Amino acid sequence: MGLVTYPIGTGQGGLRVTASSLRVRALPSTDSPQTGSLAKGSVIYPDAKAFDDRGVRWYRTPEGWVSGAYLTGWILKGGNGRWWYLLEGDTWYSGTIAVIDGAVYAFDDSGYMITDPVELTPDGSGALHLKYLLYIEQMF
Repeated sequence: MGLVTYPIGTGQGGLRVTASSLRVRALPSTDSPQTGSLAKGSVIYPDAKAFDDRGVRWYRTPEGWVSGAYLTGWILKGGNGRWWYLLEGDTWYSGTIAVIDGAVYAFDDSGYMITDPVELTPDGSGALHLKYLLYIEQMF
């Protein structure tokens, strides 16, 4: 089976490299030849993602492929136009609120940024719980 890629975007901020030195590969696999490297703090603007045979997420840059385990930043999923925030270790926020670069964002259970209104309600211990508020307009 051939390589399956999925279109993505990153916006102006791109993705930041978190590893001290990140290997760039010819294909999305640790078995693929290294074509270069990126220093910690480098910003990249990948245009696609793919998964290797172990399910590891890789991102395509003009220089080659890099592992998602060593990146952080906003990703726009192609096709649905929704944003999610990639954390180091190829994880993301899910069903929570987070402060990113000084701004507060809410994320649904699938990890996508919520753009509809939300409500934060404290429990008995003071911990805040996120509630999505969906407004449905009725057409008459």
